[in-house]
Order: sequence, then structure tokens, then C-alpha cells
Amino acid sequence: MRTLADATDAPMEALHTLLVELRGRDLVVRDRERRYALHEPALRDLVGDPRAELGELGEQWRVE
Repeated sequence: MRTLADATDAPMEALHTLLVELRGRDLVVRDRERRYALHEPALRDLVGDPRAELGELGEQWRVE
């Protein structure tokens, strides 16, 4: 998380909240060294899910 904080202007608390939310949705995983990585199968499922457009993420990411 420190690397992410160093690469962005986001405060550590905001990054922690983001990672907690992503982990809660199984969109990120941690390895044995406690490094975060995107969980590609879960992201692909999310993108391919026809219900995504109607859900929370679809509303937040709508591009017109």
C-alpha cells in the first residue's frame, strides 16, 4: 500500500478504504508477501455480467 500511496496524491486512509472495498468484492487479492494484486477472474466476471450496467458500479462508471 505504501508504494501505491507514494505513486499517488491519495492519503493512506483513502487507499486503505479502497482496498478494503475491493477485497470485500473479491476484486483484489493478497499474496504471501502481503502484496495486493487485481483478481483478474473476478474483474472479467464483473465486466461480462449483464447486470453490471444496472448495479452500483454501472451507475458510477456510466459514460455518456
